[in-house]
Amino acid sequence: MIALTYAPISSLFLSPFVALFLLDNEWTFVNHGAFGAANRLSFETAQKWQRYLTYLPILPTYLRPTSIFSTNRRPTYLSYTYLPIESQPLRYIDRVLLPQMAHVTRLLAQHVGTDACDLGLLPNATSGLNAVFQRIPLTAEDSLFILSLSYGSVKKMAKESCRRTGAEYCEAQITFAHNSSTIDFVALVERELPVNAKVAVFDHVTSNTAIILPIQELTDLCHRRGCLVVVDGAHGLGQFDLNLRSLGADVYISNCHKWFTCPKGIGFVRATAEVQKWLRPVIISHGWGKGFVSEFMWQATSLAQKWKSQTLVPLEMSGLMALIQIPTLDRKLSDIDGNAVQDAMHFRFQIECPVKFIDGQLYVRISSHCYNTRHDYDKLAAAVLCLVKDLKID
Repeated sequence: MIALTYAPISSLFLSPFVALFLLDNEWTFVNHGAFGAANRLSFETAQKWQRYLTYLPILPTYLRPTSIFSTNRRPTYLSYTYLPIESQPLRYIDRVLLPQMAHVTRLLAQHVGTDACDLGLLPNATSGLNAVFQRIPLTAEDSLFILSLSYGSVKKMAKESCRRTGAEYCEAQITFAHNSSTIDFVALVERELPVNAKVAVFDHVTSNTAIILPIQELTDLCHRRGCLVVVDGAHGLGQFDLNLRSLGADVYISNCHKWFTCPKGIGFVRATAEVQKWLRPVIISHGWGKGFVSEFMWQATSLAQKWKSQTLVPLEMSGLMALIQIPTLDRKLSDIDGNAVQDAMHFRFQIECPVKFIDGQLYVRISSHCYNTRHDYDKLAAAVLCLVKDLKID
């Protein structure tokens, strides 16, 4: 058996950005795609809001009783003061929280390239997708189209929506030739999309397989067929410079806690005016109102070379996540083997990295954010090779 031991990580190996996060430097964290990692400033700000300290703006001049008839309608925030929320709960809810949510909605809408009136805040992407599938006006004459690469819980929502409405559930199956060529998703959807498809559901970046889908082209195709497009963009915000107007999807839903590095508990849904006629939230909330990429691609290529393996798909189809095949056992594999490798990396080497079982092969799904360095991937490469030798995989 070959054992790997590591001393505390030298600061020489740490990204200068790691200080902006709350990550434990004793761990090699290359799994940002799972639940993200909140940046320190936003986390501390959220704690102030969640616990008891918040800043309360002094009322604008024109809202004060002594100047209610003033012709100056521009708000002038003179100063801020920290006050406990529970010292005056109504003031917090009515005068601070809701206006702040409206303000955040406007800022977020501007950032993702849409109008504030088309964007609503969510606790997370799952709640937004549930709202869509519970409200979408399907009938027994319609079909719902989805790819086999879609996230498991989204498939369940889609199936339940079809069961409830009598619509047909159509799932296009996708297999891989293991990096031999790119997949023409537009041609595949054009071939597989049913003539009676009322809605098509796509991931912006697939979760298990870490593939970027050509959303704008798929949306254009579906719209020509008279089909609505719902995009699960859980991995979109923070990976891409979003312009949801030009992207064109009827519904786009994302999380802020993944690549956007916000604290957990916030996401958004963007819906067109036509969709807003029938879409309602599951929980009512206020809210209508790349050099790095190329460096990441090099890391994935380096791992594949060290393991004498390959990536699942060509790296031009990947964003800030990629799947790299690990050396395989000379026997039939299962997801149990994947769990064993993932657990071994966690408990033996303090490496947080998921292992996926796809088409009979095992892959690690690496993520890369600004706090990662080459040292993280070197450690991952060495650990996997160690496990390969231990299990006599080679």
